[in-house]
This record gives sequence, structure tokens and C-alpha cells, in this order.
Amino acid sequence: MFPNLLRGKWDVVVLSCVPYQHIYSAGFILLRRGIPTIIAPFLHFEFGLFLNRFCLKILQRSNAILAASNYEKRRMIKLGLNEKKIYVVPLGVDPTEWKSCNGHRFRLKYGFSADDKIILFVGFKCEDKGALTLISSLEKLWPEYPNIKLVAIGEGDNLWYKHLANLDPEVRPHIFDLGDRGYILNRREERMQILDAFTACDLFVMPSRIDSFGIVYLEAWMVEKPVIGAWIGAMPEVINHEIDGFLVPFGDADILAQRIRELLENDDLRKKMGRHGKEKVLAKHTWSHTIKVMKNIFNEII
Repeated sequence: MFPNLLRGKWDVVVLSCVPYQHIYSAGFILLRRGIPTIIAPFLHFEFGLFLNRFCLKILQRSNAILAASNYEKRRMIKLGLNEKKIYVVPLGVDPTEWKSCNGHRFRLKYGFSADDKIILFVGFKCEDKGALTLISSLEKLWPEYPNIKLVAIGEGDNLWYKHLANLDPEVRPHIFDLGDRGYILNRREERMQILDAFTACDLFVMPSRIDSFGIVYLEAWMVEKPVIGAWIGAMPEVINHEIDGFLVPFGDADILAQRIRELLENDDLRKKMGRHGKEKVLAKHTWSHTIKVMKNIFNEII
């Protein structure tokens, strides 16, 4: 990377995302050369490692900063960053990607019946993402609703696997841990399984406290599924509470269980929330919309 940065003739360079080492190394090289540099930091304000002195220095020296939400922009302004060079750029999805998804195919593959209610989690399976809280909430529901199945896609930390190992043997068959979600590898078959999982599920739940946005909510809405997230950070800006999903206090398994029960028992509410979510995605959160915003920023910075 570095020989290209030192010799390449770039009009503008976008760096993402803090706190990874390449941001600082590449950024200071580009800025020293006078090449317009834009940084999309995706700051997670709950973690100090995202706000070390190198992070603030490189953000201050950059030509522009891309914020995923107005919440992230407000927090960066409080850190002393120049408001005039912070642009809010909505994240998105590609609607054409969903044309071949098939929920029935996913249910057949894993042996789900038509009566099974699938709760989907897609993300890094850890406490901060709300994965353990989700299991705790479902443990409260399984005695009453034995047809609830949890499908969890993503890598997990040691605490996740330790928690699974210590579960009641009667509970463990309700959990389908499908491992790495395959976004980084980007293999078509793995990606298609994720799209099928979103299509097959009844609702998507990721009550995380560490997301700067959360594209997975958009993915659930694309197939008209309601979502549940945590009432923290940028989430109230992403999820319209009681319109296209629910927000719950982070770590509160009791309230999460209540909201899951409310959605599973009300087909009309699930469909209504899912429909509102899709309308919002198509209006504001497609990559074609994002590209228009980015083009304007590129032209202004260059």
C-alpha cells in the first residue's frame, strides 16, 4: 500500500475506518503530500480506543469527515472537530441484490417447519452486541413458545461459546449458530444464505450498544421484517420506535422478551413495521442515494 500512496496520483482518497493502524499511517502520508483526504471513522464512542490522540489528530487534519448519523456528527463536534467539514452520509443497501433471495429455501435447508418462529441475529456474537441478552430473553419465552428458533450468524467471542456450552440441554436445540457471516470473504453462496435468512425470519433482533449505524437493520427492512435494537447512541435515529421496530434498554432481557412476544403474537404489527421499514430504506438508504451525496462531497473537496 505505501509505495502506491507515496507515488500514486490521486484526486481524493477515502480512508475507513478508525481505529485501525492503516488509517493513521496512510492518512499522514497523504496529508503530507497535499492530497485531499476524507475519513469515514465510524466512531464507537463507547470505546476509548476509538478516540486516542492519533485518531483526533488525523480527523482534525483531514479535509472532510463522513458521519454515519447526525448523532455521530454531534459527538464529533463536541470533541472539537470542525463542524463545517463533517458530512452526514447515509449508509445503504443495493435493492437489486435481494431479487434472488428465498426464505423457503433457507427453512428447508435447516429443517424449520412452517410453524417455527425464527428470530435472526447477524453480527459479532458478544455481550456488547446484545447477543447474550437475546439468549437470556428467549430463555424466558421458550417454556411458553417452544416453536421459537434463534438463528445467529457471525463470529463469536469466547464468552458466547462458553455461554452456549452452559445452556440447559433442552434449550440448546432451539439455537442455530451458523458461524461467520461471510461479509469479508464475500463469497456469493455465503452472502445468499444471509439474504435467505433475512427473508426466512419473522423478526430481526440485535440490541447492540456499539454500532455507529447498523446496515443489518436495513437488510431486514428490505424483506419487510420488523427489527429490535437498543435505545442507545445513534439507534433512535436509525430505528423509528414503534413505527418500523422497537428500541429497548441495552441489557434488559425482560423488556426485550416482552417486545419479542408482542411482535410474535401480532402478525399485523410485524407486517406493518416491516412495510414501513422498507419504505424508509427505498426512500433514503440505497447505495444509489449515497453515491449522489458522495459525488457532491468529492467535487467540493477536490
